[in-house]
Amino acid sequence: MAIIAGVDFGTLNVRVSIVDSGRGLLASAIGEYPLHRRREDPEYATQSHADHMKALATAAHGALQKAGVPGTEIEAIALDTTGSSVIPVDKNMQPLDDYYLWCDHRAKSEAAEITAIAHREELPAIEWCGGVYSSEWGFAKLLHWLRHNPAEREAFASAFEHCDMVAATLCGITDPRSVKRSVCAMGHKWLWNASLGGLPPEDFLVKVDPLLAGVREKLAGHYATSDQIAGNLSPQWAEKLGLRAGIPIPVGAFDAHWDAIGAGCRCEDVVNVIGTSTCIIGITPSVNLVPGVCGVVAGSVHPKQTGIEAGLSAVGDIFNAIATRAGTDVEILSQGLDSNRAGQTGLLRMTWDNGDRTVLVNPNLRGVTLGWNLQTTAQDELFAAIEGTAFHTPRHSRSHVRTRRYHSPGHQRRRHPAEKYSSQPGVRKYSWPSRPRAKFQRH
Repeated sequence: MAIIAGVDFGTLNVRVSIVDSGRGLLASAIGEYPLHRRREDPEYATQSHADHMKALATAAHGALQKAGVPGTEIEAIALDTTGSSVIPVDKNMQPLDDYYLWCDHRAKSEAAEITAIAHREELPAIEWCGGVYSSEWGFAKLLHWLRHNPAEREAFASAFEHCDMVAATLCGITDPRSVKRSVCAMGHKWLWNASLGGLPPEDFLVKVDPLLAGVREKLAGHYATSDQIAGNLSPQWAEKLGLRAGIPIPVGAFDAHWDAIGAGCRCEDVVNVIGTSTCIIGITPSVNLVPGVCGVVAGSVHPKQTGIEAGLSAVGDIFNAIATRAGTDVEILSQGLDSNRAGQTGLLRMTWDNGDRTVLVNPNLRGVTLGWNLQTTAQDELFAAIEGTAFHTPRHSRSHVRTRRYHSPGHQRRRHPAEKYSSQPGVRKYSWPSRPRAKFQRH
């Protein structure tokens, strides 16, 4: 029997859950942080590392109090985050800027350049990430930052995904070269592939832009799956979190990938993780390169299997935007939708409000609603958006899997969207496990 703290960083808050291996979930609490947007630039989305860590301390104390468990009884911390959420750091692991959050699409031109040069140079790694490099991913964001922050280039020592930065901070690591990097994060978002020698070669990166000279070396280190240990909780952060110093912290991963494990995903299953966006996660025992997906990576979801990721760039964000324009919230606006029939609103909603992640990988697309009339309501648009995202989802993986599962975590765990998704033809409906499933053993 063991009690651990599970940490889940989302787009708007961090949730800490206290879980007993025998009794299941004991309690959870959240800490919120701001998402910085600019109305004049809809592609801009950043967050502060300091805000994240302050919210983590708030959530940890809240969860311990609600669970009635002394912090000294917590035996490990496991953490996941959004991604690709990228932060540049100096030689002492101090942030040089805020995170480029996963939904920051400012690096559209950089992503297009990487894609074009990868195909011109016949870079094998591009086929492992669906054939198109995305503005949501690491190299594009880092290059955008380097181009737009010349005064910080000399101090730049490395860049980290959110999950690796949080683990390093909690462990008190101050040397970028000593940080273990997540195979999940680096494989899906940074073109890393063990079978291809790791990251893309230096000469390729320099052809993209000379500003990337030396970056491959700055991203060097130990790349590890989540059944390995990133480090141990430092005394400083043990005090801030109310926990015991020295407890192990496994290598982190992306939130949706661990959600799939928590939902009981098996080989050749797909889990649709619904939140501000969606990530459609699959596990396969064999490697099949799929055009338009967000990476095919050995060890990313389960350390012993190959993970596949696809998804939509906005789902919950679309629902929230519709409700906000109507002066209400999603919970209120969705009341009564259970009785709606498919197509009854007469609206066709193309849910590209934040571009398309899979399979077009096009951040320049925008949402379209067809069929408005003078009686159309905001609730009609919400229903059409739920339908639009639901019908978009099965198209990603119908040819690759036998089984489909749908999982709706966090603030989007609402009955109507989940039921609409699971009512699609050929989709099996599964209930949420009554207790958390075991993830994987450390060997």
